[in-house]
Amino acid sequence: MRKLRELNAYPFLGDKDFMTPLHLAVESGVPSLVVIVCNKYTLVNRFSIKGLTALQLAVKSRSPEIVEALLKETVSDLNKPLEESSTNLLGFAVKNGDRNIIRLLVKAGALLRVIIQYHST
Repeated sequence: MRKLRELNAYPFLGDKDFMTPLHLAVESGVPSLVVIVCNKYTLVNRFSIKGLTALQLAVKSRSPEIVEALLKETVSDLNKPLEESSTNLLGFAVKNGDRNIIRLLVKAGALLRVIIQYHST
């Protein structure tokens, strides 16, 4: 909470890692805080320096309550491949067996995207 308050003066700049108030709220693991920040913060698809949006961070953190809160906002990164990966959010959730997150993503329109790389010998 303190870090979010520190960023309040410059909500669109984020911290040194470009972690926006929304990224920090997701990292907190508190769904109600994510909802509060979403209501005041419009850049829900902004990437951190780690190459993740807040939604991608929530899926990687395996938090269905936070994923659900973020999906209620306008998000456009449902089918983008994850950084350094050949899969997208739905593929990541399938790999981890996160049934609740899978249901939420499918309901929101996510498509399964897995790139199979063939190696010739």
